[in-house]
Amino acid sequence: MHTRNTEDRDELRARFTVWLESSLYRARMRYLERESRKLHTISLEDIPPDYWPAAPEPSLVKADFDFEEAPLAAAYEHFSKTRKRILKMLFIEEMKPEEVARVLNCKVQYVYDQRYQAIKQFKAALSKEEKHNDT
Repeated sequence: MHTRNTEDRDELRARFTVWLESSLYRARMRYLERESRKLHTISLEDIPPDYWPAAPEPSLVKADFDFEEAPLAAAYEHFSKTRKRILKMLFIEEMKPEEVARVLNCKVQYVYDQRYQAIKQFKAALSKEEKHNDT
């Protein structure tokens, strides 16, 4: 009876060893798969200066908005950074809404909504100024 108990233990130990090895193998493969999907980054200090992009020529850099009407400039100052960026891409850089959406990683409808809201605020600012001048 003593030998049978030892044989049972050896068989259980062998099964456990096989299970443990296969579990470790699968865990290792999942880990390697996750690591391969990660985006590897380096710090800016590690990039050699000759790999940095050249600054664009000043004549090619488009300026920001230059409003002739003070109410428009005031309304523009209250816009969010995203709305300002969308307007700049649409009207200064002359990008299509689809291109803006691709750059900002958003839906095209969001670009249209932001443009609509900006125009609505500009109109409200102008009508408010007009009412103020009429009085």
